[in-house]
Amino acid sequence: VIPAVGTVPNQPSITSSTAASCRNITINGILTMSSSNNRSLTVSGNWVNNGSFIPGISTVTFAGTVAQSITGGAGNPFYNLTTTNVSATGVTLNNNITVNNILNFNSSGSGIINTGTNTLIISSGIAPTGASVSEYVLGNLQRKITGSGTYKFDIGDASGYTPVTLIFP
Repeated sequence: VIPAVGTVPNQPSITSSTAASCRNITINGILTMSSSNNRSLTVSGNWVNNGSFIPGISTVTFAGTVAQSITGGAGNPFYNLTTTNVSATGVTLNNNITVNNILNFNSSGSGIINTGTNTLIISSGIAPTGASVSEYVLGNLQRKITGSGTYKFDIGDASGYTPVTLIFP
């Protein structure tokens, strides 16, 4: 648990090039990832953001072997988001989340991100990587369209992976 602002003299900051990991994480204060490259946090449990997460230029990986969830926060901004979750239900969004750079599916199992009625927003023009018949967004995916070109939406439903490709001339 990351305490509320003012309850401890320093708020946590991940600044080392060494990867950090945790089981469940609850942010009640401020968690800052360094603005330098190669900062990563691996979460094997649930993510609850009741405070502020400043992602910097970092990767957060959801690497559970059971169902995981992402809850709270103003859009839960992530810079890079990777899922290596291998459970049948994958990672569930309890709020909208925003990925400011790359969404990466990198699992040997399910790897599904279930949005429910929420939306996973990719604010960059970069296409998700690694999506497949067992790794996709189950629900609402919003991508930035940067101009003419081909845009693939790696989505599906409970029946399976049904990607949609849009072509803008």
